[in-house]
Amino acid sequence: QVVFGRALRIGKPTLPQNKSLPQGGVAGLVPNFPMAGLPTSASPGMLAPPSVLMPAGTVLSPPGSSLAAATPKPAAPSRARIYIGSIGYEVTEQEIIQLFSVCGKVASCTLLPNPDTGRHKGFGFLEFEDEKSAETALQSMNGIELQGRKLRVGPANHPANQSGVLP
Repeated sequence: QVVFGRALRIGKPTLPQNKSLPQGGVAGLVPNFPMAGLPTSASPGMLAPPSVLMPAGTVLSPPGSSLAAATPKPAAPSRARIYIGSIGYEVTEQEIIQLFSVCGKVASCTLLPNPDTGRHKGFGFLEFEDEKSAETALQSMNGIELQGRKLRVGPANHPANQSGVLP
């Protein structure tokens, strides 16, 4: 196996007969490998020091501890967010907002852009300020014709991220 341009052998280290590990332990066998603070003999099952496996500042805690409970969880999909598909390419976000504002106050509208054409991809997401407005839109706006195309309206299955684009 090749990792970062170097051949890597998987398995137990092999030493020539009648030889033992050097004074520095495994660190002496692997050049430029940070082993500071580790014992001089390899621990069974240890592939790399924790500093190599986890980003700096990572704190491990038992699953039931208060620190684990404070870890932020991913956001659940908003029930006030809906999917709109089959949108004509000439339709703008403002026109979508204006059309759907009859159901309630619209918080945001994102039509996903196509970088190749500069237009949107024909679908997007609309977020209302409350769940009742989104429910009204789901029940009443599916199949509405806009500029010759019947809109498809449904619940958004994915939470919005910073850019408004699906993960």
